[in-house]
Amino acid sequence: MNKIVKIFLASSIDDLKYDRLEIGDFFRQLNEIYLDSGIHFSLVKCEDYDNAIASSGKQSQYDEEIRKCDLVFFLFFQKVGEYTRHEFAVAFEEFKQTSVRPKIVTYFKYVNSINEINDEVRAFMTMLDGELRHYYNTYGNIDTLKLGMLMQIKIMKLDASRVKIEDGDIKLNGQTVAKAKNVPYLAGNKDLMELTDR
Repeated sequence: MNKIVKIFLASSIDDLKYDRLEIGDFFRQLNEIYLDSGIHFSLVKCEDYDNAIASSGKQSQYDEEIRKCDLVFFLFFQKVGEYTRHEFAVAFEEFKQTSVRPKIVTYFKYVNSINEINDEVRAFMTMLDGELRHYYNTYGNIDTLKLGMLMQIKIMKLDASRVKIEDGDIKLNGQTVAKAKNVPYLAGNKDLMELTDR
């Protein structure tokens, strides 16, 4: 039996253009790895939609996709765009109504200094942490983001695939998906770097 896992990737497109491209490639790789498991990840990104005018507006189409998703990943860097903020509200409202989905996971990309975090990003972080008690994640390298997304998928217990660190590579079912040296909490921890499938 095939299982389709719908995932929405929300962020400011211009702020995180290259990260969004990398994540698209990552999910294509995961689909190849999971092919024999009967699992397919359907990654929804607004740039994959056509630009034709929609009768109710394009954002309403994205909102409907968010409501149907199993997971929504929100990425933030130097701004919190109006549409991304709206999409968070849609996802959160849907989660409150269903208590099941979509699962909401937020990531903030590192800046060089805490002083570089602008007011709108800081306010959004405070709202997540304080009002919603939603603990956000951070990343500085795309491999940290990939590992975080992969671990969130593993939490869903879709299959029996194995994540393993071997020769400095993070592997899923034997295929390299990221480099451990690019993930700070792995690179700085000898025990984790020596993690094997026991």
